[in-house]
Amino acid sequence: MSPKSTSLLVLLLSYGYAIVRHNVMGDVPGEDIPLFVLNKALAYAGLLTLGIAGLQSNARQRHQLGMGAIWLLMLHVIISLVLFSPSYYPKFFHDSENSRLTFNTSLSLLAGAIAFVCLLHLLRTSITKHHGTETSLIRGLGRITILLAALHTTFMGYKNWFSTEQ
Repeated sequence: MSPKSTSLLVLLLSYGYAIVRHNVMGDVPGEDIPLFVLNKALAYAGLLTLGIAGLQSNARQRHQLGMGAIWLLMLHVIISLVLFSPSYYPKFFHDSENSRLTFNTSLSLLAGAIAFVCLLHLLRTSITKHHGTETSLIRGLGRITILLAALHTTFMGYKNWFSTEQ
């Protein structure tokens, strides 16, 4: 299967999962499928694709899957910035009136921001890399990015992982 087909399949499966998880089993209204639920799917698909890319022995496939993952995750970041408010993410704030972030949300966003900077570095490295050269500043940066993304997700809502109504 080509890297593009793999990325698309992972996105479609993630979108299906997100719809079932948040709309069918959860209480997210159908009107939020085009953006809010898609954003969840982009995050899942981006991380899964990045993980799949890291498992590839073929450098070309690893590169193409990694690029697909970066684009999915960049879309996730942009959509998250558009949606970020107490009305969409009430558990991230102490209350809707003063809009102050909780401690866990602050840690989550910090991990996510650092992961995003790592992604940008991976993108830059991927675009400017010359055959036979190593331009990465940090060996294993992809794995570090996945770890930061796991921290981002953990701080965000580990209490609600097994509770579909939340």
